[in-house]
Amino acid sequence: MDYHAIQKNKGNQLPSMLQKAQAQLNSSIDRCRQKESGGINQGRGKRKRVSISDHRSRNTSKMNEPDASSNTLHQVERILAGQKPSKKKQNQMKPKSVQHQNKKDGVGYKNKQSQNGGGNNSKKKNKRKKAGNAAKKSERIVCIAEETLIPLIEKTRVLAKNGVDLVDLPKDQINNLPDVPYKVTKNAVVVICSAEASDGAVAEIRTELSPRQRRMAGNDNAHDGSFQYLGFDTETRPKFQKGGANNPPALIQLATQTTAYLFRLSHQGHTTAVMTDSLRDLLADEGIVKVGIGVHGDVNELNRVYDGCCGDGTSYLDLGPLARLRWPKIQRVGLRNLTATILRFKLSKAQQMKNWEGRLTPAMEAYAAADALVALDLLTAIIG
Repeated sequence: MDYHAIQKNKGNQLPSMLQKAQAQLNSSIDRCRQKESGGINQGRGKRKRVSISDHRSRNTSKMNEPDASSNTLHQVERILAGQKPSKKKQNQMKPKSVQHQNKKDGVGYKNKQSQNGGGNNSKKKNKRKKAGNAAKKSERIVCIAEETLIPLIEKTRVLAKNGVDLVDLPKDQINNLPDVPYKVTKNAVVVICSAEASDGAVAEIRTELSPRQRRMAGNDNAHDGSFQYLGFDTETRPKFQKGGANNPPALIQLATQTTAYLFRLSHQGHTTAVMTDSLRDLLADEGIVKVGIGVHGDVNELNRVYDGCCGDGTSYLDLGPLARLRWPKIQRVGLRNLTATILRFKLSKAQQMKNWEGRLTPAMEAYAAADALVALDLLTAIIG
């Protein structure tokens, strides 16, 4: 039944249509009455008499539902009142063969395909998304130190072939490890909030990393003599609403073998003067490799906010792939799992979702320092 055809010939066709609909409705009512009066069911070849009351109780829901005739009459009444039928009702008023084809094509239905512009378009979008994700994975930034470290790791793995291969420590065993702040194994945590303090901290870091100072202190962590290494991490104020850009990094953690330096980039919503030229030079220095877990995501955010302060990212080393190379059975390469599995030390994540642009509590300082300090100890363990 086409709406526009009805409107065009409303004067001649509507009475006949109403009569036809009324006749169909009367026929349906007569069929229901005949079923009630007959009360006959078939089962296993036998005929069984059923009372009208039992028949009604079992078919109440079916009798209460409007059939196609009553739907047709209702739509015609809407047309007479000057109301246009809904798209779904228009489709139901068409022949069943047309309805089936329309349902396959998503016509008149609020399904996912119609909302997304059709199934073919959504499939193409998914393919493009998967291709983009694969391209991002293939474009992993390779650290300049990997060429030197990977042979050392492979040699260590061969020498330890007869030893016990590490596997992921179960989570219940991780929770039972001693809950001791990681910074107790180190000397100090320094919080930097001004440009002057930032320049002073960078100078101290470079002094401690100098070859002469490392030999005097007995903390030679270069492993191959070509690079110096710093523990690295960042903290960002969490965002609890969907959409929009991420909050900028609020804290940079850089750690030597003895000290963790916390550079406060943002405080109470305001950018500080901590990102000095000397700090930029340290972050982009290719002779000093910054070590951590998932570091390149942090590097991208810092480069976005501070105009490429970390350079091309090749001086940043992700420990996850190296840990899997050293111990192939390790699957979970998060910082907490690696610390527990390799170092047998519990790393608390209770402060992770705190406001890092607000006041830093002692617990937050210890948490931030541990994330950077533990990276150097993990590197030493992986190299063997």
